[in-house]
Amino acid sequence: MDFGLFFSTILGSAGVFSLIQFFVTRHDHRKDDLDEIKKELASIKKIQDETIIRVTRGELTDLIKDNPENVDAILQVAEYYFIELDGNAYAHSVFEKWAIEHGVAIGWLPKLTKGAKDGKKIK
Repeated sequence: MDFGLFFSTILGSAGVFSLIQFFVTRHDHRKDDLDEIKKELASIKKIQDETIIRVTRGELTDLIKDNPENVDAILQVAEYYFIELDGNAYAHSVFEKWAIEHGVAIGWLPKLTKGAKDGKKIK
């Protein structure tokens, strides 16, 4: 066997092995990076959802406090808050009191098992 051929075969095999090892290691690092990015995105999404709920709750309570006669706007925001965002019980008692005072039917409003303080809805 020719020494040059033998040497290039061994070097070639080592080179191919090194190249494969490089790609595997790179893939593992990229997978770790992607997992970290997914965690960060989930965290950002959670913060965004909480912010939307907080802002909508503030809008609802402000409308009820500052403009209680604007029934259409209050109902629109309340439906979005309680139904679409699954808003918590923080504004529930304020809204329920307003609805009773203004004779507004709120059969669609999620019921609470205890009180607004506990904030548990009946499923």
